[in-house]
Amino acid sequence: MVRTTSYWGVTYTRFDWLLEIVAHLYHHRGQLHATLVHYYKQDPNILLFE
Repeated sequence: MVRTTSYWGVTYTRFDWLLEIVAHLYHHRGQLHATLVHYYKQDPNILLFE
């Protein structure tokens, strides 16, 4: 349960960091899918949220 402090002042455990990283990747995956569908009209037919 080692805690480290980020440069923005929040203290996290290693598990907390893992959750932040996974949430960040899901966020960008959603952004990429939205960009492909709405701007380029190319639906990759991938179920992202199931």
